[in-house]
Amino acid sequence: MLAQGAVRISGTIDVSAPNILNGTVSNEIPGPGGFYGGDGGFPAGLPGFGPGGGSPGASGTGGGPLSLVPNTGGSGAGGNGCGPGGGGGGAITIASSASITVDTGTIQAFGANAPGIGTCENPGPTGARGAIRLVSNS
Repeated sequence: MLAQGAVRISGTIDVSAPNILNGTVSNEIPGPGGFYGGDGGFPAGLPGFGPGGGSPGASGTGGGPLSLVPNTGGSGAGGNGCGPGGGGGGAITIASSASITVDTGTIQAFGANAPGIGTCENPGPTGARGAIRLVSNS
């Protein structure tokens, strides 16, 4: 998001991975700019996607470089025998020619939790958090 002038955030900006499981959308889907979680399977799932994709049964780790250039979302978690791994959180850059103020709002980029499917009691691991980059002149 690029703005000329001051930016004030009073609401919620959310680029998190969706945290739902309803038969049509599953938690391995990432936020915008994030990476998919690995598919589940028996006896073990598949690794998550992205530079820090989790091995089967392991959570994803960070996405891109610490400088956030390029801004990359979180890596997906590996799936396990009970279901897919969670998708990584998304990435967002907000740049202003003046200033950025987070007033009463929030900016979120969480990875998805991966609940167990059916009678399985072992939930899948969580996708890595995404990246939030704020750039301004003051």
